[in-house]
Amino acid sequence: MRIDEGRLAPTLLDRYSLDETVGSDAMGTEHLGRYLGPVGFTRKVLIKRLHAPYASDPEFVRVFVQGARLAARVRHPNVVTTLDVVAAKGVLLLVTDFAPGQTLGSILRKRAPVPPRPACAIISGVLHGLGAGHDLRSKRAPAGIVHGSLTPDLILVGYD
Repeated sequence: MRIDEGRLAPTLLDRYSLDETVGSDAMGTEHLGRYLGPVGFTRKVLIKRLHAPYASDPEFVRVFVQGARLAARVRHPNVVTTLDVVAAKGVLLLVTDFAPGQTLGSILRKRAPVPPRPACAIISGVLHGLGAGHDLRSKRAPAGIVHGSLTPDLILVGYD
């Protein structure tokens, strides 16, 4: 595998196909992708490919994988499910369910007012999702999950 001008070439890594790029931030690039299972089974997923400095730092990888393990234990309709972590050939991928929608940040940047009922539903959903993480227990004690960087760009509002 090689990286050429920010694109993966080839687009296959492990059991995933990285398709179109949908976003990027300081930590990595997000791709729409597909899980490629046996006998032709596929599933649409979102794949975050961490930038090389993060993927090559053993301490960062350790902490990242530990966080992904905790996140994968959170089961709630208002939390996108963490499905997999792939560490191979100097690349680190975080694979989550694909949830069609747009971020609250993109909605707010349109400067159109959000009616009170949908606004309350969005905030309620966010609080319920955060509560699911905070309520997660490990051996009868709180698992200690606290979302430390919640912003409108991290809140997904589904089309439904």
